[in-house]
Order: sequence, then structure tokens, then C-alpha cells
Amino acid sequence: MDFIRSSKGVADDFGRLTRTSPFYKYIKFPAYYSLKRNFLQNIATGKNIINKNLELQQDQNKTFFEYLSANENVTDDTMTMYLTTLMTGGVDTTSTTSIWLLYELARNPRVQEKLYEELVSVFGPDGEISKTNIQRLPYIKAILKESGRMFPVAAAGIMRELEKDVNVLGYNIPVGVTIMVHQHLMSVDERYYGKDAKQFVPERWLRDEGGKKKDLNAYASLPFGHGVRMCLGRRLSEVMIYTLVSKIVLNFRLEYAGKTPVTKTLSGLLVKPDAPVLLKFVPRKNNQDRVN
Repeated sequence: MDFIRSSKGVADDFGRLTRTSPFYKYIKFPAYYSLKRNFLQNIATGKNIINKNLELQQDQNKTFFEYLSANENVTDDTMTMYLTTLMTGGVDTTSTTSIWLLYELARNPRVQEKLYEELVSVFGPDGEISKTNIQRLPYIKAILKESGRMFPVAAAGIMRELEKDVNVLGYNIPVGVTIMVHQHLMSVDERYYGKDAKQFVPERWLRDEGGKKKDLNAYASLPFGHGVRMCLGRRLSEVMIYTLVSKIVLNFRLEYAGKTPVTKTLSGLLVKPDAPVLLKFVPRKNNQDRVN
């Protein structure tokens, strides 16, 4: 819990500092000291978690940790920093992405029942969910892409430092400047996704009957980033979300229990709901409550 709290603190404090002018370089604001405290606590608790896992794996074959430390240029402290950062990045991102996805399923019964049909056809009503058969679920993948498009949870973290001067529509951006991609607007822009850009339509990501993909701009929605700096935990996060959502939808019908829709708000570095997402879980009758 100390690790989780410090991870959330690092994201919140870092978000506050990056969204303002960099006065903290000259005047140390409370958010700066809070970030420092949370960061040191995060590294200490993360190192403790890693060391405990190392102790548990001493009698096993070559571990992932040993693989990383095989490089003579990677010290134990460096390896700890890398792994702690990787763990920290997954604390709030995967859970928030799951919340947004479940929220949209609850508000879109048609999509939810279509997903249920796909799950039953692949797993059966009581089937086991595994990494292998998850690959046979194109609709759940489309649902996650659509949820990520509408609610790019970690989009505020897509920043790059320019290596050369760039001119954008007559505006010169000099080398060395850090720029941030505004995913929150671009991913719901009608120029890229049509008149229904602000609607939850997973079908836009499916291939047509001829197996052809729709002509969508590959860079208009980047919920996991892009290129060599893409989120390292993307595949793990996707499998966790597919498994969670599959288990829920196979056993329950989701209904939104809130009085008003929730909206996006930037909390720290993440795009979160501006209010608690209230969901009602209605048990499916013997897992046979299918839509004909």
C-alpha cells in the first residue's frame, strides 16, 4: 500500500509541475517537495518489493532479474530504478482504463451483449479464459481501442524533446523544446473519425467482410504512446484488461447506476472520471441469459 500511495503521489505531483511554467527550477513549491518525498518513498518501497521477490526465486533457474543484471553496465541500483519505474507506471493506468471501458459497456447495452455473444462463442458460458483463446476475440480488442480513443488515460505523458527546429503552420518551435501531443482533442476530432467521433462505436476498428481495415489515421489515437518510447507494459496491461472484462461480462450484465454521465478530467498525469463511476452488476441467469 505504501508503494501504491507513493506511485499515485508521484503521478499527481509530477502532473501539477509539468502543467505550469517551470518556476520550480528557481523557487521550490510545495508540489516539488511532495514529489521528492513520494519519489524517494516509491524507490525505497519498490526496492523492498524487488528484493523480496529475489529471495523467493533464489532456488529457481535464471530469473528475469538475473537476465537484466547480466549486462555489466547495469548496476543493482539502476536495475531497481528501471523496475520500480515500470511497476509505478502500471499502478493507476490499467485500473483507470478498465473503469472507462466498463463505464461505456454499461451505457451501451448493444455493445455489451455483442461482446457477451463473442465470449460465449469462444469460451462457452463456463469456459476457462487463457492467453491463447483471448487472441480469438476481435470485438473485445476493438472495444479496448475505442475506449482508449475516447479516454486516453495516459495521453498527458506523450512528450518529446525536439532534436531540430520544426515549423508547424508558420509557427516555429526551436530545438530543445519539449512538446506534448494533445490526445484529448485529436482522438475525438471529426476530421479523423467522422460525425460519430464522440460516440462509442467499437465497430470502427473491425475489418470489413473482405478483411480490409478502415482507413483511419494511425497517429490520431495513441493511448499507449508510439515508437521506441511506447509503454513497456502495453501487452501485459491489455491481457489483464481482456481477462478482467471477459470474466465480468460472462457472469454479469452491467448497468450504469449514476444519475448523470461522468466526464473526463486531468488528475495529475492521468485522464480520470470527474466523479465516482457507479455500476450495477446484474447476475446472468446460469450464464445462459443470451440475446437471440
